[in-house]
Amino acid sequence: MNTAWYTNGGQSEGLTWGNHIQSAFATSNVSAFFYWWGAAADTDNQALIYIPGDNVVVAKRLWAHAHFARFIHPGAVRIDTAVASTSGLNTTAFQNTDGTIAVQVINNGNVNQTVTLQGVRGRVTTWLTNNANDLTPGSLGTNSLGLIVGSVPARSLVSFVVGSA
Repeated sequence: MNTAWYTNGGQSEGLTWGNHIQSAFATSNVSAFFYWWGAAADTDNQALIYIPGDNVVVAKRLWAHAHFARFIHPGAVRIDTAVASTSGLNTTAFQNTDGTIAVQVINNGNVNQTVTLQGVRGRVTTWLTNNANDLTPGSLGTNSLGLIVGSVPARSLVSFVVGSA
């Protein structure tokens, strides 16, 4: 069972699945993403959760799914995002019916990247997943111009959630 977020870009790694999910929304314009195997007691590397006996082992790809399932609610609409001339970053953004906005930024590169979100009003919570973090919360403040600046570590997925999450 592969529980890695990123080692070499393998097909069962969390970062790979984060990119698959994000691509499905951004490029294929799907309205939902469904993953068939939730939990299993076998090691065929398909389940998000492996249950050998009395133990529970969580694959990092579960956390990639969580960035989209936890912050994008039924009825949300995808909104435009842009990252100016920054290579290695993939972004998607959604506005939920309650007014919250969720922006997912994946850094596929080898160096940390700084991103700026414009037109932001309200509390901003960040959620980080990478080799060392599993949907770890943080927060950012906005300035008087409605800008927030955040860091996306190398080989990581950060969700910026504007409003209550």
